Amino acid sequence: MNWLRFLVLAIFTSAMSLLGALLAIQNPQVVPLDLLFITFRPRSIALWILSALVFGALLGMFLSGLLALRLKARLVRTRRKLEATQLEVDQLRRSGLISSD
Repeated sequence: MNWLRFLVLAIFTSAMSLLGALLAIQNPQVVPLDLLFITFRPRSIALWILSALVFGALLGMFLSGLLALRLKARLVRTRRKLEATQLEVDQLRRSGLISSD
């Protein structure tokens, strides 16, 4: 099954590289990029678009990674609480204060 995942990833990567190359070939115009406080030297439109795409993808991976870490920490806390609660219930059952179902 890993070979299938690798094959799909290779095809997807090749297709995206081909689309990026086609975008660069079809858009040779050179434009400067002005970001309010800083102006970058003129580059091709394709470079600016692809750079924004890569920056957005990296930012998305970073933010989703932070979210995953937060959720994992919450899961660990919840599991600890569950274990403590189960231990307390077991102790109460052994002492005869509650009946087992």
